[in-house]
Amino acid sequence: MSIPLRITLTMAQRLAVMSPADNMLRDPAPLPQAVVPLASWLTDAVTPDQRWAKLLIAQPMAERVELQLGGKRTVSAAAIPGLNPAAARKLAQVIGAEWVWLQSKAGRTDACFSGSRSRFTLGRADVLAAQHGGTLEKTLRNRGFDFAIPQWTNVDRPGWHLSNLGATCHCGRNLVLVDWWHAEAPRRANSHFVACSAHGIVGAVEGAPWRNLVQLRRELDAALAVQGPAARRYSVYVVEVLGLPRSSKRPVYVGMTSKPIPVRLEEHAIEGHPLQGRVFRKAKGGRVGQLLAEETKSLPELRSQLAARTAEAWVAEVLRLRGFDVHGGH
Repeated sequence: MSIPLRITLTMAQRLAVMSPADNMLRDPAPLPQAVVPLASWLTDAVTPDQRWAKLLIAQPMAERVELQLGGKRTVSAAAIPGLNPAAARKLAQVIGAEWVWLQSKAGRTDACFSGSRSRFTLGRADVLAAQHGGTLEKTLRNRGFDFAIPQWTNVDRPGWHLSNLGATCHCGRNLVLVDWWHAEAPRRANSHFVACSAHGIVGAVEGAPWRNLVQLRRELDAALAVQGPAARRYSVYVVEVLGLPRSSKRPVYVGMTSKPIPVRLEEHAIEGHPLQGRVFRKAKGGRVGQLLAEETKSLPELRSQLAARTAEAWVAEVLRLRGFDVHGGH
C-alpha cells in the first residue's frame, strides 16, 4: 500500500507550534518581527540550509536562530524584523515552511499557518489542549465507550479527541480514531490509537492495514478544527466511472470542487477540458456514471480548500479499503 503525500499538520503538531518554550522568542531584534522555521514536519526533501539560502535571496537582513519548542526539542529558524503578517505568510510559502511566528511591537507572539490567515495566540500546552478535549477516560465515557483505559502517563492530561475512522472492526462496528491533541503528542509513542466499542484498542496503528487512513483522518480533523468563516464552500463527491474494462473492483472517481456538483460533473464529460480528469479522457475510455452521494453524506461543512482537499484524500482512502477501484482523490 502506498503512503499518500502529506497534506497538512496534525492537530498535535499545530499545538506544538502554539505551545513553545517560554523564552523561545525573547530576542533583542527590533519588533515587530517574524520568525520562520527552516525545518519542516511535512517533508525532508528540502534541508534547512537550502531553505536558508532561498530565504536570504528574499530577505538578506534575516538572522538565523535556534528556537526551543518546549522540552529539549529545537528547530532551526530565521528571524526577520519589520515583516507584516501577510508578507510573513507569503515568505513561508515561498520557502515551503508550514507556519510562521509573529511578534508584535508590544511583544505578543502569535502562530500563523502559511496556508491560513487565522492567527493563534500562543499558550500553555495543557490550557490549549483542554479547549479540544478532556482526559482519556472522560472523553471515552462521554461517547459511550466502556473498555479498559490503558495505563499511560498521558491518559489524565487534557486534549483527547474522538473521530470516525471510516473503517469497521471484524465484528462490524465502526472504528474510531482516538487522538491526543496536545503539544507533547509528537514526542510521545502513545498519542493516538484505533478503538472498537466492543474490543477496545484493536491494534498498533503503524502495522495496521488502515495506517494511511489514520494519517489522513488526523490531518482532516486538524483542517476542520482550524477552518475560518465560510468565505467559500467546498464539496467532495464520488461518482461511478463507466466504460472501463471489466474488473472485480467497482471503479469510482473522487473529487472536490467549489462549484455546484452537477456543473463539475459536466466538466468531466467535456473532452479536452483542463479539469476533465485523466480517467474520463478519450484515451482511457471512462464515462461519468451515477453520483454516489451516500459516500460523502457524513462529511461536515467544508469551508476551506485545505479541509476539502484533505477530505477528498480521506474519502478516497476509505473507498480503497472497501475494495473500490479509486481514481482521483489527490
